[in-house]
Amino acid sequence: MLQSSSLDIERESRPTLPPSINQRKSSSPRQGRQSLSDLQIYKIVFEYGPTQLNLFRYVIKKANILWQKAQERCILKVGGKPLDGFLLIHRDDDDDDGNVTHCLKTYGFDVYQQEKLPEAESILNDQRERVCIFYLGEEYWKTMNTASIQKIRDNIRIASTSNIFLMTASDDVRNKVIECCKGFKLCPNAQVISPTSDRTTLYEAFYNVLEKNLQIFLSDLETQTSSRQIHATKSELNSLIEKVKSRNASVESPLTKRCLDIIEASSKRGVVGYRLFGNELHIYENEHLRIGTKERSEIENSIQENFNGKVHFRSLNGVLIPHCTVKCGDYLKNSTLKKGGTIGIFGEIKKADENDTNHTVALSSPHVISSGEIACTTTGGRFGKCIWPENSSNIHDVSIIQIDPSSIGTLQRTVLNEIISIEQIPKERLLYREVFKYGASSHKTCGLIEQIDHFRLFGSDVMTISSDDPERLFSTNGDSGAIVLTILDGKHLGIGLIYGGSLEHREAEINIHRNESIAIFLKNALDRFSKEKNMSIEFDRI
Repeated sequence: MLQSSSLDIERESRPTLPPSINQRKSSSPRQGRQSLSDLQIYKIVFEYGPTQLNLFRYVIKKANILWQKAQERCILKVGGKPLDGFLLIHRDDDDDDGNVTHCLKTYGFDVYQQEKLPEAESILNDQRERVCIFYLGEEYWKTMNTASIQKIRDNIRIASTSNIFLMTASDDVRNKVIECCKGFKLCPNAQVISPTSDRTTLYEAFYNVLEKNLQIFLSDLETQTSSRQIHATKSELNSLIEKVKSRNASVESPLTKRCLDIIEASSKRGVVGYRLFGNELHIYENEHLRIGTKERSEIENSIQENFNGKVHFRSLNGVLIPHCTVKCGDYLKNSTLKKGGTIGIFGEIKKADENDTNHTVALSSPHVISSGEIACTTTGGRFGKCIWPENSSNIHDVSIIQIDPSSIGTLQRTVLNEIISIEQIPKERLLYREVFKYGASSHKTCGLIEQIDHFRLFGSDVMTISSDDPERLFSTNGDSGAIVLTILDGKHLGIGLIYGGSLEHREAEINIHRNESIAIFLKNALDRFSKEKNMSIEFDRI
């Protein structure tokens, strides 16, 4: 761990300033602005940050829920409550033109909340370990002098238990800061960061602080009177600690190629998917296979022989409940089947032939509505007809509803008024990432991607999402068809489409999140439509 306390510097030592800085020592007209007396401290809590911190945010959210529940039953030490976000220290002058906000965004902190904290010195002197980032603008470093350097050193000394980083807006500024650090031993080069520099040390500092907080929390629970609730909390907390500890480990999947080949080959005999839970493998079967005792036994034995763990066979109907409803009041209603769901987004179909007329369309889920079926409003008025897919058998499709010309003027097209992109995002950048959606029933909800690999249904991957609010589900009946969104690199990305949820694995021996939502990958679904129909969709703002 790299802390300011490990960067001890002798007060008696007065190194000579680097020439490029020393020359400005007395000649700068802005020398009077070098005072750090106007130093301000902000608590920054980010929601959508660098993908390297996906797991950090995931664990923080889960651990804080556990903390709140445990605190209702017993008295806990404050030091064990996971610290969210980081401290950002800068002068008001450095943010005259929004420089700090722009800089944070270039570092990947796309959405965050900030709280100005009073009494800077007492906060820096707090004994709790945390991540503390100093940002001093380019002008400050250009006009540096010996007195200014000493004030920086003094502030770093005050924050003796923090992991100190100096954040710069460019490589040129970083080089200037490193020059100062060499002469005055402010901090190691790895702790001077720029948007393009290696920030591994910064990310590791977040995780190191988090792991210590979690261990304090766990130790505190160990002193409490044992109960079923305390035992369950400790079990979940240990699982989170293990995730943090193994974040950089190369984990070999227990699913061998032979095992995957058997599952794939069994798709023709009734195996519709699988999901891996640690060392438990759940195989999903259709009704044909479920009643075919001999055939089922052969497949089960073959899989078990090639999997080092427990294998459970489950009927898909028993664990996956589509989030559609027959109740009135939903935004989208299938007039044929009386099902309800959500319109995810509107757009315009673009055909290969530029002379063809473009049509306004809406997206939803295929089990809500499929080709030939009529889409109605909540009051029963028709507004369109579904043109894709041919049927609702493939959960990985997306429904395309062509809007009637007479209804186009009545549509409320946007919720956020944000442009969204549909892109293929590497799985490792999505695991544990924060997401949100707008559904007809539960409206806006936020959640965390629990699983994005080793869970396949009908030959393709699906993702599972849990709510970040223990009092609310991420999606519920009527939300099928809602777009799953995240914010990454400053863009709103549509990554999934809600299908359903309520997976309950009562047979599983490990801790499994109840009431998860299941979403398909939106890009894959749209690619299938485009390939089959030789059309593309240009989406409206969402």
